[in-house]
Amino acid sequence: MKTTSFTEDWFSRSIPSWDIIFSSMKSPKFFLEIGSHEGRSACYMIAKAKNDIDITCIDIWEDYEVEQRFDNNIDFFISNSKNSININKIKSKSKEYLIKLLSEGHAGKFDFIYVDGSHTSQDVLYDAILALDLLKVGGFLVFDDYLWFDPKYCSNDFNDTPKPAIDAFTNIYRNRLQIIANMPLYQLYAIKIK
Repeated sequence: MKTTSFTEDWFSRSIPSWDIIFSSMKSPKFFLEIGSHEGRSACYMIAKAKNDIDITCIDIWEDYEVEQRFDNNIDFFISNSKNSININKIKSKSKEYLIKLLSEGHAGKFDFIYVDGSHTSQDVLYDAILALDLLKVGGFLVFDDYLWFDPKYCSNDFNDTPKPAIDAFTNIYRNRLQIIANMPLYQLYAIKIK
């Protein structure tokens, strides 16, 4: 019998905010997740799907056991979904694959993009800029770990965190984004308006 196998839960605190976003989406079809780990957020997308969906999950999956848990969890949720779910599992650095998606003509394709890959400012900014071009007008862009800082994983350099990149991106592209207010700031939520 199939079952899920999660060893980490960094996602559950975001569920109330995601529930608001997902309830406002009419019939989203294309989802992109940058950073998937064990698949908890992708499994949420599968469980909340109102129709047939296509999810592209990009991760480097350096740890074989984490990758196996991702596969197992996704398989479990797909087997329990009433909808047709297509998962594009991409084992790659995000910037390489995002550029590939753009070069293949997928600009403006995605209804929802979740940026949760690298935590360095340089990588987050790169992902954000490419994601904006891949997102359709009216689509949702969600950044994880907006206020994240963990001295175990980063130096005292503020650029080892996502916040400077997210702030720079939202300031530079403020005329193309509507920040969703009144949401917890551990994640930052935006809608592409042009």
